[in-house]
Amino acid sequence: MILLWIPLLYVLFLVMLTWHKSISKESANSLINVHTISILYV
Repeated sequence: MILLWIPLLYVLFLVMLTWHKSISKESANSLINVHTISILYV
């Protein structure tokens, strides 16, 4: 189970960094979107 979560968390982390760099003004909204996506995958 843990091995399945590692790549998923890694991808989410990269997406968070990308969104934070490209859309710094809406970083809060990006974080909310990431949490929503992670909940949907769970």
